[in-house]
Amino acid sequence: MDEMFQEFYSYEKAEGYGAVGMLLGSWMGAQALAGHKQQDAHEYMQFILNSLHLANSDTADDEQHKAADCECVIHQVFYGTLQSTVTCSNCHNVTTALDPIMDLSLDLRTQVRRKRLAQAEGKAATAAAAAAAAAAGSDEPINLQSCLERFTSAEKLAAADYACRNCDSHQAAEKRLSVQTLPPVLPIHLKRFEHSKATSSKLDAKIAFPLQLDMYPYTTRWQRQSRQQIGSEAGEGVGKADGRAPTAIYELSSVV
Repeated sequence: MDEMFQEFYSYEKAEGYGAVGMLLGSWMGAQALAGHKQQDAHEYMQFILNSLHLANSDTADDEQHKAADCECVIHQVFYGTLQSTVTCSNCHNVTTALDPIMDLSLDLRTQVRRKRLAQAEGKAATAAAAAAAAAAGSDEPINLQSCLERFTSAEKLAAADYACRNCDSHQAAEKRLSVQTLPPVLPIHLKRFEHSKATSSKLDAKIAFPLQLDMYPYTTRWQRQSRQQIGSEAGEGVGKADGRAPTAIYELSSVV
């Protein structure tokens, strides 16, 4: 990594830079990534971040789970927390859990199904009009914000999947995810592969993402404030002392 940054910033080059030394070092560090076959970029990023964490951290191996206490550069830049909230439909008991994250993985399958359903519902009466409508809508991209909304929306849990400690029995419940702690740099991973028992296929749907993204609507704080404002005017009481609503603006840095 040191050699790569020195090489990149030491000379003025018109052509691109190939991090060959880092690639070979990665192959030696992770045999599963070795070779010339196409590999998953998200998996490689996770390997690189973990390797740099281990190389720049004094934390003992049995204390690796204490990510919040780690002061290495990787955790200072990429570490965040995800909150999972489960509410029992019977007694309304709320159970919360916090998990460390280094990125957000967004599911595209539901968004693709919704898009196809919307196209099917919008078909015209004749076959020719239906084909034209499908062709016109096929290039419409999926919005990144809609993927984040789906990620943080409420999910119904069947009674067979949740045992309420308060009721001491299996009950239906509602589960919801939210970002409790946002990191300085937030990688967002798009799950483009759909797996079945026999095959795996890639979802080639286009994704539209903004140059600036407000992550505040997907945070735990926003969800808490939204629940407190049910029945009141949207945005009322949420703002800061100056009357403006809080934001968490991220600027797009790179795309793989």
